[in-house]
Amino acid sequence: MQSNLMKSFLLIWCLAILFIGCSKMETEDPITADQMSQQEAKSVATSNGINQTTLSGMQEEHPELKQGITSILEPQQLTLKWPVGKRFVYEIGIDQVTSAGNSPLAAAMNSKADQNFTYALTTRKDPASGNTQLEMEFLAAKLNMDMMGNKLNYDSDNKKAAESIDPMHSMLAGLDALMGQKLTMTLNPAGEITSVEGVDEMYEKVINALPAAAKSVAQGIVQEDQFKQLIQYPFLPETAVKGGDKWNRIYTQVFGISGAMDIDNAYTYLGQTTQGEVQLNVLSYEGKVLAGQDQIDEMMGMKISMEGGKNTGLIKLDQISGHIVESDATQEMTMLMSVPEAMKAMLPGETKISIQMSQKIRLKEVTDADNSTK
Repeated sequence: MQSNLMKSFLLIWCLAILFIGCSKMETEDPITADQMSQQEAKSVATSNGINQTTLSGMQEEHPELKQGITSILEPQQLTLKWPVGKRFVYEIGIDQVTSAGNSPLAAAMNSKADQNFTYALTTRKDPASGNTQLEMEFLAAKLNMDMMGNKLNYDSDNKKAAESIDPMHSMLAGLDALMGQKLTMTLNPAGEITSVEGVDEMYEKVINALPAAAKSVAQGIVQEDQFKQLIQYPFLPETAVKGGDKWNRIYTQVFGISGAMDIDNAYTYLGQTTQGEVQLNVLSYEGKVLAGQDQIDEMMGMKISMEGGKNTGLIKLDQISGHIVESDATQEMTMLMSVPEAMKAMLPGETKISIQMSQKIRLKEVTDADNSTK
């Protein structure tokens, strides 16, 4: 029973994660990484405040930066403006490793998982207000998990319950209920979300699909703020930036069952590159997940709190509208968990949980929407 409780907790943890420009203005004589010697590149990076170790690491992980990036000397205003009448299909891939260290619960909680979520954003203009509306539709989900020598496999397009861990597979009914669901977010001219429609209906579908023992965690799967952060980019600079410029952002990230966490990142504008026929602005970042008193939640009798963590990543934005084309991120976090009263005889203290995640966001396609008004 205790093992099944741990399995259920860890599965819901995985399910709760849903993973994060302007017109092109070129200088008369842009400087590319290929055109600079190592000493010149180091000098430019140092003068503009780039963390050389971070930049070097990003270039090793993403060699295309070293070959194709152009350091822009004229300031660029990086903004986001969703074009009306388009349908964007995104895929989020998450690889996650969870470890409980030397805890007695390690055997039950240590796991590896990979997840893929596909969703569409369709942009329209509200005929009444003239504001932009984004309709979000959940298209597909896949989950592969290895825990205690057992495997959990889920594919919304190809369900095979017999190959999944029992009773954990029943928890995935919450994902089934999400597929095909839609919600609509309205943005004012400043790009701020003024209303969200469809969340309550989505929540009802999820909670009705989950088994009785798991209904209390439906709010970890369906959260309005969690969906909002898929279309808003709090990391964009407030002023124009040129190659090598840095800025800091502290913002709140909704993270499933762990509630809201403060993220403190330092961003660097690396410059511009081309991918196929698409011109991109490229940003890198590094930072930390901040611990706080508000970051405590309770689920299935377990108290969970954030101890801290760190982030690194690379973001590629469309130069015209500013939407994400690609994003690669790694995140390491440590959380503390205390078990329910019934289990405290076995584990009286807190369990430290280490989580390492690698997240990739890819824009799969952009097409014309059927209708630009609703």
